[in-house]
Amino acid sequence: MSGDSDKEREDRFHYSNRRRKVTRQWLREPDGEPLPRPPPVGTRAPNGLIWGHTCEDLMWIQRIPKVDVLTVWSRSMIKEFGENYDEAEFDAPEPRPRVRRPWPVLRLPDTVFDKNVPPVGAYDEGSDHEDDSGSDVRWWRVRVDDPKTGKAMKDKIVDRVVIEDMDDVFVPNDGDKPVISPLGHPYAALWKQEFRKLYAAAGPTELRTRFTVIGRHGNKNGRCELADGTGLMAVIMGEYDDDEDSEPGLLIIDSNRLVHIRHDPSPVIFLNKAKNARTDGEEQAAGRETRECDGDKPGGPLEDTKESAGGAAEDQDVDVPMHVATDSSDGDSESLSRPPSESVHPDAEEEEHDIAGSSRPRLADTESLEDSKPRFAVSSPDSDEHKAFEPSGLLTEGEDTVVEETLPPDEGDEAVAEETPAEASKDYMNDDGRFKEDIIADLPKLEEFIPEEYFPDALLVHRVNHEPRKYKRVLPKFERDDIEDEPERLGTLYLNGPKLGEGHHSYVRRAPLKLPPPLSAYGKHRMVTVAAKTSFVHVSARKFLRHEAEIFSLFPRHLQEEYCGYNLVTPIKHPVPVGAIVPKFYGYYVPVESDGSAPDRKYEDHKDDDTSQGKGTSPILLMEECGEPVVPQKFSIDDRSECYSLMARLQLAEFLQGSMYVRNILWQPGPLWKPPQERSRETPSFRIIDFGRALHWEEYVSKEEDEKKRESKAKEWKDQASYDQTRIERELLIKFWDY
Repeated sequence: MSGDSDKEREDRFHYSNRRRKVTRQWLREPDGEPLPRPPPVGTRAPNGLIWGHTCEDLMWIQRIPKVDVLTVWSRSMIKEFGENYDEAEFDAPEPRPRVRRPWPVLRLPDTVFDKNVPPVGAYDEGSDHEDDSGSDVRWWRVRVDDPKTGKAMKDKIVDRVVIEDMDDVFVPNDGDKPVISPLGHPYAALWKQEFRKLYAAAGPTELRTRFTVIGRHGNKNGRCELADGTGLMAVIMGEYDDDEDSEPGLLIIDSNRLVHIRHDPSPVIFLNKAKNARTDGEEQAAGRETRECDGDKPGGPLEDTKESAGGAAEDQDVDVPMHVATDSSDGDSESLSRPPSESVHPDAEEEEHDIAGSSRPRLADTESLEDSKPRFAVSSPDSDEHKAFEPSGLLTEGEDTVVEETLPPDEGDEAVAEETPAEASKDYMNDDGRFKEDIIADLPKLEEFIPEEYFPDALLVHRVNHEPRKYKRVLPKFERDDIEDEPERLGTLYLNGPKLGEGHHSYVRRAPLKLPPPLSAYGKHRMVTVAAKTSFVHVSARKFLRHEAEIFSLFPRHLQEEYCGYNLVTPIKHPVPVGAIVPKFYGYYVPVESDGSAPDRKYEDHKDDDTSQGKGTSPILLMEECGEPVVPQKFSIDDRSECYSLMARLQLAEFLQGSMYVRNILWQPGPLWKPPQERSRETPSFRIIDFGRALHWEEYVSKEEDEKKRESKAKEWKDQASYDQTRIERELLIKFWDY
């Protein structure tokens, strides 16, 4: 685009060429009340900002009927408000916010049970693929390749019985000595003792028998769960044919017909579908945080607030194994330049999208369809008695699951867990000790999260002109790090790839990474590439690198994920995609000394400009490789607003980047959920990088015990936030009146 004419550049920059606009208006009742303050929360992504699945799901609405002062609400906020809402005026129900999974490059061999949800290697199949049922059988399409050549093969369908957010009610069945259900198979899960007592105390009644159906009968494959006083059974419900030799099971009467219940052999996975706000495993406050509102206060150009109904906006739907404590809450946005502790007028959150405008035809909705609870009659195998009942309120009914026919696994995909490339490490190197360019060009970039159970505890690092050396992970921290005799997960990193960039304090290289078995990658070499950052030798450089790793470990997970839909991010007056803000973090590793120790030197007592020499070899920070710096003149007005929104959202999450230049905003062709050959610069993916000088409100201000120092730091925070906003606004060539 270096040859763009002035006319082409002017057209691209002109505000009339925006593609992302709020163009619809929702009409008020003439005698309606003023919009409430705080406004309805509606449906929101984990960042807590106003969200719509499409730009058409964000609409202008009069604050006061008959007064053309407008603000922007989402469709779900209007639905919650209820005035004039009719679902029938929309083509379809609005999907919920969901994570867009990157194109899968990680894989597990078929010999290893994949307990991740979604499974490792699953494609992103769009917003209509997954439902919100609390307990149901889920299906995913998973990549398959030849374990010897790495060539693509026919995809397969993986199914799992997913039981979410139930670890406070159930415990897993004992795999060695399982409790057997009336179906003759082990229970999927057992009630915790206190719930078993409650279930027994309730006892069978005219409205509830000894069995409770979980999940709505009638989905395509009849899969659901059945509970009794002992535990939970994964089952398949189907027509009963007295002439066939049916598998032994239970019989129920549904709509005056006999239905057969039999065991479902699908694997059972327990999850907490909740947010993991910090990657270092800190416990987060549960529930919604209520804030008092005491009127408008002055602030910087990005001033905004969290609604009292919202609270902390650090939610994230995370698939985590059972017994990992998480919580969830919704929230609105905090002031960008104001300390989070200050209270502000609740309506400031939406930004002043007020204009004098004419009315448009009102959109409408219908009441959301709520499934009525089915009534069943259930009998046990040793009884002919049938009793009507409604499913127990202890468990939530699931939704229909429409699935495709299961495809058989491809032959030859039964790879062993120790699967690695046949070549030795030396075969990847040129004579000068550098990684072969033709091989590194074939390796996929890692853009997914590494599942915690396979996250490297240590790395064997290969460098030019050095013998391989072991490095130990310092961050992120996991519960297993404190468990004695826990097997070490050892990966291999080749720190001899091409240089991606050089800053004032560090180098960044593209580094091939071989993950701990059984986790590997698709392709012949079974490796991925990451961005590996190492510091210069002086103390200040080492300090910045260690601090950056700490900031990465504090980032809420949702800052590293892309969601479907669009946000309104104050002060931007137009919708922006809910993309990731920062790269994914793959660990901070320090070299292991000859005595076996691995000192984590933070250099906290040294100044930022200390040029004395640091000790030993530089630690390594691994992160997602996210492209090259943006050139604002080459991007559209929508793209530049999206870049600006990243900085705004980062501040809303209570982080300051501290060095907000366009060289620290990277872009690459997208979207990332498509394979690399199908990505385009027409749909770019952006990230903010370089957090060596970054600040986190909680660590920098909130933990300061001295009141005067805390006030001083709060002022420094606000000044830095305002400075970052002004500088990036200027560098992105954004006009103050047209965000």
